[in-house]
Amino acid sequence: MKKMKTSDKRKLMLLAAAALILALIVIGVSSAVRAISKKKAEKQAGYSFSTSGFKDVKNAECLNESVCVFTDSSGKKGLMTLDGEVTEKAGDYEFRIVSDEWLKTKIVATSPKFEYPLTVDEETGKIGKRQYNKADTPEKTAYWNEELAALCWYGADGYIDRVSAADISGLGKMFPAAQSDEPGAKYGYVNDSLRVAIDFSYDRACKFSEGLAAVSQAGSWGYINESGGIEIPFEFDPMGETAYSFRNGLVPVTKDAKYGILDRRGRAAVEFEFDKILQGKDGKYIANKDGKWGILTINEDIFAKANTTTEPQTEANMNNYTVSTNGSTLNLREQANTSARIVTEIPNGAEIYVITVENGWANVRYGTYSGFVSANYIKPKE
Repeated sequence: MKKMKTSDKRKLMLLAAAALILALIVIGVSSAVRAISKKKAEKQAGYSFSTSGFKDVKNAECLNESVCVFTDSSGKKGLMTLDGEVTEKAGDYEFRIVSDEWLKTKIVATSPKFEYPLTVDEETGKIGKRQYNKADTPEKTAYWNEELAALCWYGADGYIDRVSAADISGLGKMFPAAQSDEPGAKYGYVNDSLRVAIDFSYDRACKFSEGLAAVSQAGSWGYINESGGIEIPFEFDPMGETAYSFRNGLVPVTKDAKYGILDRRGRAAVEFEFDKILQGKDGKYIANKDGKWGILTINEDIFAKANTTTEPQTEANMNNYTVSTNGSTLNLREQANTSARIVTEIPNGAEIYVITVENGWANVRYGTYSGFVSANYIKPKE
C-alpha cells in the first residue's frame, strides 16, 4: 500500500478543519436565524418568553396573588414571587393555603425541621417564625338567609347569628357569598351595606379586582362588572374551583387546555399557546411552554395600554344601535344562545351599544346591563 505523503496529509487535515469550521458556521447561522425568528415571532405576538433561571423548575402553582410554590427535579419545594424571584430555596417543605377566617387565607409551611407549621408572609414569600395552630377551615362561614333577608353566620351546628358591619370590615365594597349552606348553592354578591348587590345565579364566584370578578356558570368562567353585567363571556375553562383576578388590566385564562392572557375587553394580549400561565405581577408571568418553565413578559406598549385602561369602556367608544322588533321587547341573554338566562328585556326603539357581532349575536350594553341579543333585531342609530 502506497504511503500517503506528508503534504497530502496536511491537505486532508486542512479540508477536514475547513469542513468542521463550515459546519460550525452553518450551525451558528441556523441557531442565530432561529433566535432571530423566535424574537421576531415573540415581538409580533406581543410578548417575550425566557427560560433563564428555570432549568431545574419542574412545576409551579400559585398559592395566592403574590406567591407561588415551585418544585425542582428532586421533588423539593420552594417559594418565589409571581415575577420569578426565589424567596425560599427548594427544600423539604410542604406549602398549603388555609382559610381560618371567612374569605381570608394564609399560607402555611410544614417541614421535618419544624415542630409545628409556620406561617408564610403572603407578600414577601418568606417563611416566618410565627407558629400556626388553627384549623384549616373556618369555624364559621357566612351564607345568605332568605327568610331573614340577611347575611348570617353558620357553624358545624347550624345558624349562629347575623353578620355585622364590623365582621366584614376589610372585605371591600362587594364580596361573594353563597345563597345557603346547602351543597350546590348558587353564589352572588353582597355589598358593604349587607344587601344583595348581584343576584345568586352563579355556580362559583371570586372577589372583584379592578372592577371585574370571575364567575362560573355551567362549567365555564367569565367576568362580570359591579353592576352584574357580563364584560367577558362565559367561554373559559376552570382552574380548579377558581379563576384569576385582573391585575394591571390583564388576566390569564385557559381555553381548550391552553392558556392565554386577556385585556379588559376580552381581547387576547397573549394568544392561547401556553401550557400554563400563573397569575402575574407588573406584566410578568411564570409560564410553561412546550414543557419548559420561564418568565413571560408582556411588551411594554401592550402592558402600558392595558394598565391605563382599568375602567370599562365609555359609551362614546362603542357603536350606537337601536332595537328594532316591530313593537315587542328584545331578550338580553347572558350568553350567545337562546337557552341562556335572560338578563333583562329591552324595549323596541331603545338605544344600545354594540361591542362585537359574531355568528348572528351581538355583545351589547344596555344601561347597566351587558349581554347578548340577536343581531337580526338591531340597527345602526340614525
